[in-house]
Amino acid sequence: MRNDTFARALSAWAILLNGMRPLLEEIPHAREGFDRLQAAHDEMAQLNEQVEKLRSDFQEATSRRRKVMLDAGTTHQIMGAVLRGRFGLTSPELIQFGLKPRGRRKKKQETPVETKPAAPRAEA
Repeated sequence: MRNDTFARALSAWAILLNGMRPLLEEIPHAREGFDRLQAAHDEMAQLNEQVEKLRSDFQEATSRRRKVMLDAGTTHQIMGAVLRGRFGLTSPELIQFGLKPRGRRKKKQETPVETKPAAPRAEA
């Protein structure tokens, strides 16, 4: 259920409770239902507040996590560069640090590339 559904229910309950409150003396047999609805209304209001606080805390934690990720990512790149400087770009020792050594460049083969002759165009 979406949050607006809960808000609508809470609002509908509040309207009914406020309208019924003055009539309770005239309709005493409705007191038990009124009390149950009032308790449900109060609990729902409390739960809505709790959900909003949790949502706020979640947004804050997500924002902090994103910032830590950016900062640590930069630091990780710097430390990787330090290790590559120490051991060399192609050193297999980089593997123990979770870094991938750069592969050695392969010499280009100097073979001519075959080109297909262009198909003759049909002139109209």
